[in-house]
Amino acid sequence: MTPIHVLILDESAEDALLLQSELQRAGYVPSAVVVRTEAEFVKHLNPAVDAIFADVETPEFSAERAFDRVQEGAFDIPFIVVHGPGSEPASAELVERGAAAYVAKDHLDGLGIVVNRALADRENRRAQMLTARELALSEQRFRRMFEVSLDVILMIDAADGTVLDANPAATIALGYPLADLIGGSWSRLFNKRYPPYANDVRSAAAGGGTVVLTHRFRHANGRFVPMDLTAILLEPGDETRSGRLLVTLRDISERLRADMQREEAQHLRGQFERERLLNDQRQQFLNFAVHEFKNPLSAIRSSNAMLQEYGERMSELTRQRHYQTIEAEVQRMLELINDMLTLGKLNAGVAAIDLQPLDLEATIRSVLEEMQGIHSDQTFTLTIQPGVYMMNADAKMIWQALFNLLSNAARYSPDHLTILVDLRHEDDSIILTITDQGIGVPPQDLPMLFDPFKRGSNVGSIAGTGLGLSIVKQSVELHGGTIGVQSELGVGTTFRIRLPAAMAR
Repeated sequence: MTPIHVLILDESAEDALLLQSELQRAGYVPSAVVVRTEAEFVKHLNPAVDAIFADVETPEFSAERAFDRVQEGAFDIPFIVVHGPGSEPASAELVERGAAAYVAKDHLDGLGIVVNRALADRENRRAQMLTARELALSEQRFRRMFEVSLDVILMIDAADGTVLDANPAATIALGYPLADLIGGSWSRLFNKRYPPYANDVRSAAAGGGTVVLTHRFRHANGRFVPMDLTAILLEPGDETRSGRLLVTLRDISERLRADMQREEAQHLRGQFERERLLNDQRQQFLNFAVHEFKNPLSAIRSSNAMLQEYGERMSELTRQRHYQTIEAEVQRMLELINDMLTLGKLNAGVAAIDLQPLDLEATIRSVLEEMQGIHSDQTFTLTIQPGVYMMNADAKMIWQALFNLLSNAARYSPDHLTILVDLRHEDDSIILTITDQGIGVPPQDLPMLFDPFKRGSNVGSIAGTGLGLSIVKQSVELHGGTIGVQSELGVGTTFRIRLPAAMAR
């Protein structure tokens, strides 16, 4: 049962009761107010009323006048005229003016259908009015946004690219008066020499896709403005009209300038950081030089003083021992100076590299021959996969890098243990592996092992400068190669070098 609030204009209480009875039979629970005069009718007329029933034959206050009052108040309430015999024409006239329906007093059995239809019609009207009001508000909001938007907004004919509408931002961003822009082709905004082209963008958006791109669009003064474009199909076309595209353009000049300034700032920060690192390295070089030269100079000074003071009284063997000490310390300083100069050039990026055809196998054998003479108590074993090991390389740089690696392997390995050297091809690369059975490198030291002046924390009193591996790494990388290291404490260390088998000059 559905509650219904009704207003009944009728002189007959009996007729009013009959109406309520028929409403109950139709499934309603009526709450009725019965009136006879205009004053009473106006008093109870309000939007909460669901339906009005008016007897067309009421003498004091006519149904026609009651209908006028409803219209004057702009009430959307179904107005149903009730008539007796002979009054149907007057009732029909009211329906023509807008009343919902009329029913005969002696045929009220169809009242439920009439009320249902009238209420349904009212709900449809209300829904249509609500939709129309929301549409109008939506159009107002869109128009307001359209007018005040800082982005350029264009309405484009999807068929031919005609500009149907444009907002004031188009004049600000692109310099075209709206009267000049609207009605013309939007292709004038595109750079005809470079894609994307106007027709391609229009076709893609007209097909239902969303087009998002960055392009330089033509300003009225002839320059080109970098802008982000978004284009969508706003309204599809039909047989009577073309579809419409919604296109937005956003000037990204400031963003690009900010990006350039940010990149420049990052570049300057990078330069500053490189300068700081170079200064740190220079200071390390100075500190290192003072420390490393002090011991050999002291030894040279001591041996020289002994020779000057007691040389004539010394045995030949003692004198030779002092001469050998001086020679060894001078050689040590020369090697240290060479390493420092080499590393300085590599770090500064000014190291000259003379690429010539190089037989890497012959170079390794040469280095091993010298190493065996220096470290006679250790064994060097070379394994070579059959093949030709030619590459374009700087012979001196590669020779020095191999010498440094093998010197390290010998220095940190006990005597009489074998150092393994393996040479083989792998795809288009040459792989050189050097494995020792020495003290190994602590895991925490491995990431910094190739940094200048860095040595394993377990080297103790074993001599070394911490420059050799840094020189090796940079030399290998200058030849387009890579070097890696694996180590286990107390077991040994393996260096693996990958070099291009054929390197362009």
